[in-house]
Amino acid sequence: MTTILSPGGRADPRPTGIRETNAAAVLGAIRQAGPLSRAAIEHRIALSTPTVSRQVTTLIDLGVVREVPELTRFGAVGRPRVPVDIDETVLAACGVHVGVSTTTIGLADLRGRLLAGETIPTPVGVPEDVLDFLADRIRAFLRRRPERGVVVRPGAGRPAVGRGPTRLRLRRSSWQRSPCWRSTG
Repeated sequence: MTTILSPGGRADPRPTGIRETNAAAVLGAIRQAGPLSRAAIEHRIALSTPTVSRQVTTLIDLGVVREVPELTRFGAVGRPRVPVDIDETVLAACGVHVGVSTTTIGLADLRGRLLAGETIPTPVGVPEDVLDFLADRIRAFLRRRPERGVVVRPGAGRPAVGRGPTRLRLRRSSWQRSPCWRSTG
């Protein structure tokens, strides 16, 4: 489930499904190659014209993308193709990395550019207390940046050191019993 937090901190949970998957595909195409016309989006992701139009309209209504009429090419036959692009001023994504010794909270625009970050020592304690402490820190971090709504997608990865086949998984016995640890498989 995806949660969108308004600048005031209110949560708006939204279920995921086909529409959300299509919207994510449209947004991904725009993010990678935008600004793009609706027709260019159709060709990139192989969705129908009505589906792309519906998703673009929804993303515009949500403030995620905007039309860029100044980039419209005129002179072709038919209706002008108005490109759409990500509106980098409305939403941001918040991410948290809990490391062995430091925890980093970051805020990025929808193109992935870091807007702000904060590094703190990783708290020690039982998982529930650590997660409560971090949730408070994240809320305080976001309150200092009220100019954007923030998209939050809860998730967790198992702690590890290294990369590829030499990767070593770290185990903390108190975390093995937490819902956060169990959700990572």
